Amino acid sequence: MIACDYIRTASNGKKVALLTPPRARQIVARLKTDATAKSEQPCIQVKLGGLLWRVRADALDLVKPVCAGVELAIANAPKLYKNSPNVTVASIRSSQPMVVRRMNYGRLRHRLKDLFRASRARRAFDRGLHLERTGLPTPRMLAVAEVRRFRWPVAAYVISDEVPAAQTLAGVSRKPGANLRPLAERLAVIIARLHDCGFVHRDLKASNILIDAAFDPWLIDMDGLQFVKNVTLPQVVRDLRVLATVLNQRPHLRRVALRVLARYCRYRGLWDQCREIAQFVSRDPA
Repeated sequence: MIACDYIRTASNGKKVALLTPPRARQIVARLKTDATAKSEQPCIQVKLGGLLWRVRADALDLVKPVCAGVELAIANAPKLYKNSPNVTVASIRSSQPMVVRRMNYGRLRHRLKDLFRASRARRAFDRGLHLERTGLPTPRMLAVAEVRRFRWPVAAYVISDEVPAAQTLAGVSRKPGANLRPLAERLAVIIARLHDCGFVHRDLKASNILIDAAFDPWLIDMDGLQFVKNVTLPQVVRDLRVLATVLNQRPHLRRVALRVLARYCRYRGLWDQCREIAQFVSRDPA
């Protein structure tokens, strides 16, 4: 039997096995034969509230009330995690806690980039489903919809599960006296397995890592996720640059950040490159 680590799921509290290196290599081998890396999760299209939604089949009944009045749901949301010209992130209270992320397209360049490609919301939905195949901890993607006028992006919505009682890594690192050693070990394994499966996050910062009540890390903001088959050293450095952010903001956490780096290199067999990675990662990302 292959040994594995465990991470709690967001919805039912059950434990799900994370991939071990042999299983990760099997996933990569399968994905390499599929250039588009399509998800095996069945989805359906349904028109609700005047929008054409792509919904995961096993979540249709759950998200139908929210999809039918998504703007009203956002307006009545008990909590807004973020509300900026670019994106609004709202916590929705339904039969199950959910998060609605609305792309507001506050910048012209974002509209131009998405003019001839899938919206950021659609990319986050599809790539979240892809990542789900690996067993890595990320909230379930439930539904997505785009609003366009003659292909011009107006808005886009993506609905996902909410991680209960979650805080960002940035918030947890500010708490005095928090025991971050177990968290560092788990985070290192998750990033290592992400790379073992051929994925890079490309926006792995402290605010895009959620920590649940059991002190387990979750990856969010999947629109930048990319399947590259073989992760290069510069891509490793870019994803691990979150350590530099922690070091710059909280120097007393240096040992914790170095533990993440050491655990990552040990897991992936990169001891020879560990010092080189550490030198690049510790540089000021700005």
